[in-house]
Amino acid sequence: MHDVDEFRISIPSGIGLIEYLQNYSFHDEEHNAQRIYLVRDIVTNELVAYFGLKAGLVTKNEHIIIDGGKEKTVFDAMSGIELAEFAINDSYIEKYPYHKGCGLIIFNDFIIPIVKGIQDVIGCEILYGFSVDKDGKLLNRYLTKYHFQRLDPEDEKKLHARLKPRFDNDCIFIYMRI
Repeated sequence: MHDVDEFRISIPSGIGLIEYLQNYSFHDEEHNAQRIYLVRDIVTNELVAYFGLKAGLVTKNEHIIIDGGKEKTVFDAMSGIELAEFAINDSYIEKYPYHKGCGLIIFNDFIIPIVKGIQDVIGCEILYGFSVDKDGKLLNRYLTKYHFQRLDPEDEKKLHARLKPRFDNDCIFIYMRI
């Protein structure tokens, strides 16, 4: 796909999203590791964005107990759907600047209905993901416009110690109840 090869993201930490789309997404899709959705402009057929969804499980309130004289790590588990990738094509936005902000529309009109449909079939508590822009505008937008939340600092630190996407070690875990 020629337009997949031309997909661009301007934030430096987004390079992993481009690498994933171009080098790993086809493999993951073929092996049912996750579903990759390409969002195209209905008029021009240009690639606007892509996102990936997969099943997941998140743990929190992790602590050690003694059971039968042995230490065991116990935790609370939340079933969820991971928004594993979500990226807008900067080349498209540069060509059509009046479409800036289309990510929220894609989220509300495409991602949330798919997630709700999955929730109706299998049941799950949260939608979660990792923001690649840990200190910038993107993380703030996820928290304010998309209504994601962060864990409390202690749980976030524990979660980050064991669970990170393969393409970016600086991601911040975010989630929302669905």
